[in-house]
Formats: sequence, structure tokens, C-alpha cells
Amino acid sequence: MNHAALLPGPPLGRWLARELEVVGETRRVGLWLAALGGAGLYGREAVAALDGLDLRPIERAQDLVEDEPFGALVVVTPLGDDVAVPSSVFAALAAGAAVIEIAHPPAWRLREVVWPWARWERQRWAIERRARAWALAGAYALRQWSPLEPEGLVVTEGRRRAIPAR
Repeated sequence: MNHAALLPGPPLGRWLARELEVVGETRRVGLWLAALGGAGLYGREAVAALDGLDLRPIERAQDLVEDEPFGALVVVTPLGDDVAVPSSVFAALAAGAAVIEIAHPPAWRLREVVWPWARWERQRWAIERRARAWALAGAYALRQWSPLEPEGLVVTEGRRRAIPAR
């Protein structure tokens, strides 16, 4: 995948362990698998990077307990799909909580096999849309990078605002 515009980052598994270590000691860390999140080769690698972390899967937005907010949320989603985290899940985050989205590329389309630059262009636009979607949801201090290991993933990280977005 062509991520020339993204900064390279550390291996995803080690970075997540370090990033979520402090949060996990005091607060819950949620995991939201979007539809088709974790599917395909890159999706399985994204989910494998989460092994060994103490994450609480969120199956449905209705299952959330309102009295104890999450200290962080990890989202696994296919890149290019406009998958939005339900507002009730985002509202269950504490103010200033970390939001980490791990996006993996979707399966190749036939025209992308013939014209690979079409895939790169589609993914470039998808990367920009993901950052915009998180900003509109109420995240700030957004950064995007691509981990050295596993390859092909895009990580968008940010924080939840204390004042809700409009």
C-alpha cells in the first residue's frame, strides 16, 4: 500500500501495549469491531496486534454501563468504509479519553488489480475521510500514521473533547 503521505510509526502491538498500559490500570478500555472489521489478511493482522491487551469488547451500544466511562476506545475498521462509531459508544468515553482507530485495507476490486493506482487513490481519500469523521464526532489532537509492523494498516489516534461537537 502506498502511504507516502503518512509518517511511519512503531510496531503496532508494542505501541498499543505502552499507550494503553497507563489507561488500563485505572479505567476500562473498550474495543469496537466495526462491520467487516478484522476481515481479510490485513484485518486479521490488526486484530492479532491486540492479543494480550485487556480490552473489553463492545458488542452492542445498548450494553454500555453509564456509571463508569471508558478511558480509551480501540476501533478496528476496514479502510474506505464510512463506518461511524455509534454516538452512544463515543459518549461512553471520559473527557480526554484516547481514541485509537486501526483501519485495514479492504479486499482488492477487479479494476484495482488492472489499475493499482486507482486503489492508492481510493485509500488516500479514505484516510482523509476517517480523520474528518473523527473530528466531526468530537475528537481533537488527531494524528495518523502507518505502523512498520504489520504493514498496510493506518492508525488514527486522538482524544475525546470535554465539550461535545455540534
